[in-house]
Amino acid sequence: MDESASVTDHLLRVLIVDGDGRVRRGLRALLEAQPDIVVIGEAATAAQAEQCSAALRPSVVLLDLMLPTLDDGLAAVRFLAAHKRPCVAISWHASLREVALELGASDFVEKGSSPEIVLVALRGACHPTDQQGSPPQRQIEVSP
Repeated sequence: MDESASVTDHLLRVLIVDGDGRVRRGLRALLEAQPDIVVIGEAATAAQAEQCSAALRPSVVLLDLMLPTLDDGLAAVRFLAAHKRPCVAISWHASLREVALELGASDFVEKGSSPEIVLVALRGACHPTDQQGSPPQRQIEVSP
């Protein structure tokens, strides 16, 4: 096997889903600066998220819960969970954490969290245990 194939096999393939193009661009810039992450697509609606997820088969989906309504975001979480696609839900509303996790999201991150928290959540969604063998955090708290 050549070296480039082995590197590609270890990349996290991320689909970004957010209704705001500026947010998608910012998330893309953050993620593409990481050596182990590649953004394979973007979507602005739940319907686009479902189509892109089926076509692109991402390692993980970073999904805003307000697409453009909460119902759309939660429907997308349900769809992704039903299709065994890891999903990190993201929202300004911390009160949605439990709902998103109960519907099948792998993790939840509050918008405005540090980039490191977003990266930990994405990596944890794809790798159920870290190098020490402990389970990932399902609830990430935001430091004041």
